Amino acid sequence: VLQSIRHDMIKYNQVGDCKIYYTGRKGSCDDRAIFMEKIFSSYGFPIRHLYLYFNSDSTPIATFDIFNKGLTSHAMLEVKTKNGWMLVGTNGNWLALDQEKNPLKIQQVRDVLKKGAFTPYKKTNIGITFYETFQIPSNFKVIYGVYSRHGEFLQSPLEKGLNTIGVPSFVPDYNFRMLLYNF
Repeated sequence: VLQSIRHDMIKYNQVGDCKIYYTGRKGSCDDRAIFMEKIFSSYGFPIRHLYLYFNSDSTPIATFDIFNKGLTSHAMLEVKTKNGWMLVGTNGNWLALDQEKNPLKIQQVRDVLKKGAFTPYKKTNIGITFYETFQIPSNFKVIYGVYSRHGEFLQSPLEKGLNTIGVPSFVPDYNFRMLLYNF
């Protein structure tokens, strides 16, 4: 997925369409996350979608910054393995495994990034890890189950109908069950 889908935006109404990913070979972290979620789910792995948000100027991020316009974000996923939840990269081919091959959740990755001691079991050789571009690698917030703040990725039939008469989507795209992981 990481080698095949180059980082290029697709139309919002194409998000989640595996045929578009396969034939067009383009998409962003959101698209790669959704595509990988479909693959892992089809093999019976439980998944959790992650919406990471941060300030591109590396100023400290606050919980309520989620409501700021121009917020920078990144999509990732966690996959439940027999040894626990494991964070999976969507811009680089890395898995959140420590040196003993223990899977790490996003919170555990942030904790070791705060200590400045994160050395994944396997280094990335395609793309980059999400935190490599941050001046402060642990300066991000996470929400489980949010796919977009704008509500134009995963539209319900009602939203599609409203869009056809000119009413824009206004409800963020989310998975209710995954939202519960935030509590």
